[in-house]
Amino acid sequence: MAKLVKEWINEKLERYLEETYKVRPGELYSYSYLQNVRWLLYSLKEIFKALSVDYSRPSKLDIRVRNGIKEELISLISMPDIGRARARSL
Repeated sequence: MAKLVKEWINEKLERYLEETYKVRPGELYSYSYLQNVRWLLYSLKEIFKALSVDYSRPSKLDIRVRNGIKEELISLISMPDIGRARARSL
């Protein structure tokens, strides 16, 4: 699962992930893969908050996991109607 998510946030195509990891179409979003990682990131953020540690890094990673983008596209992805493909082309 970690390899799959790592390739997802490094902008591998969905078709590649489906073939390589035997994930059915749509399963990446609706099944537990990305949901589990987002839950772990949320938990890490709460632990950081309890320890009074800066938790901006897990927040950026959560955006990357949600959208399947590299860090440099975070500002573009926050604009309306800009998805991962359009952000990369811009």
